[in-house]
Amino acid sequence: MIYNLSKFNSRWNTRKLHSIGEFARGKSRHRPRNDKILYEGGGYPFIQTGDIKAANLYISSHEQEYNEVGLAQSKLWDAGTLAITIAANIAETGILSYPMCFPDSVVGFTAHPDETSELYMHYIFAYIRTSIQRSIGGSIQDNINIDYLENLNFKIPDKVTQDRIVNILANLDRKITINNDLNAELENTAKLIYDYWFMQFDFPDADGKPYRSSGGPMEYNSQLKREIPMGWEVRTLGQVLKEIESGKRPTGGAIQSGIPSIGAENIESLGVYDFKKEKYISQDFFLNMRNGVVKSGDVLLYKDGAYSGKASMALDGFPHQNCAVNEHVFILRTNNDLPSQFFLYLFLKRPENYNKFNAVASSKAAQPGLNQDQLNSVNIPLPPRELTQLFDRTISPMMHKIASCANQSKYLNVLRDFLLPLIMNGQVTVATTTQPETTN
Repeated sequence: MIYNLSKFNSRWNTRKLHSIGEFARGKSRHRPRNDKILYEGGGYPFIQTGDIKAANLYISSHEQEYNEVGLAQSKLWDAGTLAITIAANIAETGILSYPMCFPDSVVGFTAHPDETSELYMHYIFAYIRTSIQRSIGGSIQDNINIDYLENLNFKIPDKVTQDRIVNILANLDRKITINNDLNAELENTAKLIYDYWFMQFDFPDADGKPYRSSGGPMEYNSQLKREIPMGWEVRTLGQVLKEIESGKRPTGGAIQSGIPSIGAENIESLGVYDFKKEKYISQDFFLNMRNGVVKSGDVLLYKDGAYSGKASMALDGFPHQNCAVNEHVFILRTNNDLPSQFFLYLFLKRPENYNKFNAVASSKAAQPGLNQDQLNSVNIPLPPRELTQLFDRTISPMMHKIASCANQSKYLNVLRDFLLPLIMNGQVTVATTTQPETTN
């Protein structure tokens, strides 16, 4: 079967994967695979199928590392290798940014440079992935193997045309990656400022010096069981919040389009959202919702099960101008005379608060989950209004920049996904407008 065959590319060459490059399965011989003897001390990046699925184009991060024992029963693949998943997350691909190990549920592909490139084959798989997944769906084990890959036929144009195609698609993906990296840095900076000002209490004093380090007076607070700056209040979230709302899920099953409804699958951080897992409600249902309609500046908190405590924020039309939350998400809005939405969002992003909410919601109660009473009872230290206003002025440009970059990436994703099938099936011809880049 030729998954990318169309009437527009019938004149392209038909090739098999093994004729345009070298590929082999990853290695992970030791059992059990999670044996800590393979990981203690680390040193060699190790990725799995989920890491590949999460990558945009290049795999540039990892959560696990093999040590020398782990490496001895595996293999370290070179940077630039195309990783192709053959189990769990089928036919997902990503290019290694640096040498990495991976298990036998992943295949590594290295292109013959005069025939194709790893980048071009990444986009081939992006185009045919859904067809592959449908073809193996429902089998005893949803996976593919080396023989399956070896027998895949592809319609491929000449190398110059491939490079032109890659030049367009990869530039879109690289801009998305740049935006994502910038957003991660901006959010980390906002978190650091929050921690510096409101955890270490080294906010600028009246003379612009760090408060606590310069001898600013502190006092012990019995509710928080720690010292806080003298004169600060401690209130509960119930006293801070003006509104707590949740949405609802309509009856009648899933629909394919309409108004996006945010749930556990989507919610991450400001600027991070998984559009591929979008669920929808009808326009009529949305217009009749009394609660759960998202407004710009809303803080979103997931309240059930393993995802509990995950916080996000809607801002400047991100993730959507019109959207709602389902019954598993709280919308939180503060009182006008109390800390801002930015302050609340970064308070909720603190690891200890996430862990607290997650532990409550994952308990062995009859109905595990975070309820409003539990949320309302959480204590929060409140700085003077002038300080929170200064904090807002300091981080507001960062937060709005995150939303701006995220919105741009959203439209770049839409553009790439629109162009991908048209280019890869030959329906649209790519003209030479720029110097083709080297893609190996």
